[in-house]
Parts: sequence; structure tokens; C-alpha cells
Amino acid sequence: MIMKTEESLGNQTIDGFFDSNFWAYWATMFANEKWHSVAYMRRYAMRFIYHNDGLPDFTALKFNKYNQYDSMVKPIIAYLEDHGVDVNLILQFAISKWI
Repeated sequence: MIMKTEESLGNQTIDGFFDSNFWAYWATMFANEKWHSVAYMRRYAMRFIYHNDGLPDFTALKFNKYNQYDSMVKPIIAYLEDHGVDVNLILQFAISKWI
């Protein structure tokens, strides 16, 4: 797959492309779904192939000190507000009873 061009992959989907533990691992890490194209998966493979050695023990992964909101969103909003940007976050959610 990596050695092919996107044009040669056409509109193939990755449904059935992998039936392995690797696929479960890859799909979980990169949010691939079975209906995504092979070309889409190839792009991710080409982008992150250098992480391959660190994937089995997760040393290739980078984690925030805090959660993503506190580590990224809040500092960006603070920066923008400090520079005169009017940031309006409209959040809507509903609480439903868990079954």
C-alpha cells in the first residue's frame, strides 16, 4: 500500500484490507474507519511511518501534561484574548440518563 500511488489505489476502501491485530491497533491510534479510502490510510502511514519503532511500547507517543483542553485550548484562547480577539464559545449539551 505504501509503495503504490494514490491514483493506483483508486476508490478502494480499507474494509477487509486488514484483518489483524495491526489493523485494530492502527485504526484505534489514527481513527481510521472501515469506510475510509485506502489512499487516506496510506497518507497516515506515510506521515507517521517513522514512529513505527516506538509503537509497540508507546514511546513514540507524546502526551500532554494535562488534558487537551487545559493543555491546548485554554492557552490558545488566553493568547487570542490577550491580543484583542473576542472569543465566544457556544457550548450546547444535554445530560441523558446512562443505561
